[in-house]
Formats: sequence, C-alpha cells, structure tokens
Amino acid sequence: MRAIIIEDEKLASDNLIAMIQKVDPSIEIVKVIDNVKKAITWLSEYQTDLIFLDIHLGDDIGFSIFEKLKINVPIIFTTAYNQYAVRAFKLNSVDYLLKPFSDEDLKFALDKLKSQSDRGDVDIAKLLRTFIDKPTFQERFMVVSGQKIKSILIDQVAYFLSEGRYVKLV
Repeated sequence: MRAIIIEDEKLASDNLIAMIQKVDPSIEIVKVIDNVKKAITWLSEYQTDLIFLDIHLGDDIGFSIFEKLKINVPIIFTTAYNQYAVRAFKLNSVDYLLKPFSDEDLKFALDKLKSQSDRGDVDIAKLLRTFIDKPTFQERFMVVSGQKIKSILIDQVAYFLSEGRYVKLV
C-alpha cells in the first residue's frame, strides 16, 4: 500500500513514519507534503492508496484540498483538533486520530481500513451485467398432483395462491 503524509510539522511527520513502519511495514510512504498548495499539486498529478492528513497546515486547513480536488482515497486524519471530526467523516475518512495517539490507535485505524477494503472488493463489470442482462426466471414448476408429479410450464400458470402451509398453482 502506498501512502502520503500531509503534515507541516517535521517532528510529527517523522514520528508518524516511524509508527507506520512499526505497526505495518508493508505501507510505503511515497511522499511527505507540508502544505495544502503542494498537496493539491501532487494529488492532481499522482496516485496514492492512502492519505494521512493533518488538518491545520501552514497555509490553510486540510479540508481545502477537497474543495479543489475530488479525492476517492481513504483518509486517516491525524490532528490535535477534535472540533473537525464530524466534517472529516463526511469525506472518505477511515479514522480521526487525535494527537498524541498511540501505536494501538494507528493499528486500529489501519485494521479498520483493511476490513473496509476486504468488504469493498466488488466486481463492477459483473454487477453491471446483472442490471443490463435480461434476468432469467424459472421456466417450469414441479407440482404434486395426487400421486403424480407434473411439470408445469410458467406460461400455463395464471397465479399462485397461498393457503396456510401450502402454495397452490392455478
């Protein structure tokens, strides 16, 4: 998984990198960005799998990135300000970690991301075919009539009637 960190405090970004390497070494930090303007430029040119985002940056708040770009990448907010939590979850937020947060907090957020990703593996082409293709229906019913079982074509059925535990085919 490739991730970027948008954080204007060098000590905080270095600490986050160390925590990520400790908690999940499979995550590759491809870029650390220290302001909104650079983040917008980078995100408009490159792809990433995950964003770690501080809210208060030197030139603006992190939310202004989403006013300029449509971001479909999961975001883990890492901030000291709790008043933005509701706004954060209106975006593609996985978690909202309040500084200082622990390795366990980070691990929980990453586990949450992975569980969401596991559930999100959808074959879009197959899903579209389901809606586009003509649905198939049962063409015949096997019906008990006295001591015999008859095969009745759907074209021969006028309606079904439910009576107690039984369903009658007319």
